[in-house]
Amino acid sequence: MAANKALKLKFTYLHQLFTSTVLQQYYPNGYVLYKVSLKAGKYWFLKYDGQWKVFGDFKLGKSLKELIITNIEQAVQQQQKTTAPS
Repeated sequence: MAANKALKLKFTYLHQLFTSTVLQQYYPNGYVLYKVSLKAGKYWFLKYDGQWKVFGDFKLGKSLKELIITNIEQAVQQQQKTTAPS
């Protein structure tokens, strides 16, 4: 069974503001799946052993894909800081 968390993404790409709530799912086998909904469609970013695979409704350009991955990683780090015990 996957454990779920929600992340908030907010970033600008080509002068356009993107916001999305990302569903983060952890699986026992080490996979982490991020479901991202954008105006252009729905995308699934799968991370396993430090590698990313992207699936979705339409092909994303390399720079947009990298920007979304960077923002996901930053949101995860921020979430870990706010939920870490003091």
